[in-house]
Amino acid sequence: MDFETQTGKSIKDTFDEFHENNPAVYAYFKEYAGRAIRAGVKKLSSKLIINRIRWEIFIETVGNDTYRINDAFTAHYARLYAEDFPAHADKFEFRRIRSE
Repeated sequence: MDFETQTGKSIKDTFDEFHENNPAVYAYFKEYAGRAIRAGVKKLSSKLIINRIRWEIFIETVGNDTYRINDAFTAHYARLYAEDFPAHADKFEFRRIRSE
């Protein structure tokens, strides 16, 4: 069963809604991607960054369960970052999104 069948929405529509309602997640994403780039990292993993955000939110921020970041959103955050920071678009490897 695919995402849209399960939820009634596309991954992109669900991501757009989540992103609008949770701008702090993208703020973290930009911060951690930027830190990695400044440290000299040649390639970035959006999943690694999302998991770092999860750590920050769930472990470092005691008891905060505000954000439930779906793994399906990782590619969309990487694409958003590449769009906002085109000089660093080559830091991520992009594949075709099957649902689009």
